[in-house]
Amino acid sequence: SSGINAEWPLRPGIPLTDFMKSLQLCIIDLMHFCLKELKKFIPSLETDTLQIENAVTKNFYWGLKQKLDPVWSTLGDSAKTTLFDIKTLSNLNNNLVRDDAVRFFRNVNRLRPRIAPTKTKVSMWLFTESFEKLLKLAKERVE
Repeated sequence: SSGINAEWPLRPGIPLTDFMKSLQLCIIDLMHFCLKELKKFIPSLETDTLQIENAVTKNFYWGLKQKLDPVWSTLGDSAKTTLFDIKTLSNLNNNLVRDDAVRFFRNVNRLRPRIAPTKTKVSMWLFTESFEKLLKLAKERVE
């Protein structure tokens, strides 16, 4: 768990329903998971760069990518995948207040891992309780 409570102002000035707050907390937990993974892959990243409070800002991904540009070619596939996962989760967080419930569920559902005999790297956060809860809540919000 990220340690952020439901009262933390994840979207100041934008009223969120209880469902939206719960969905957003799942997204935050998943971002926290990915930030910890990224720190494992790139230990040289400053810890304050990877604070969850920064991760929910609109331009977090681009700022992080810019910091990593000088060493991009030396990063492994796992680090690059994790950075893309952070971008995906950031987009979900932003779309939570923009998309209707059906479109949001569709976008979350598309992320579900498709288990197939391939060598494609699957992001581990897709197998967490937080992702399952996100999927369940997004579906319930539509029903």
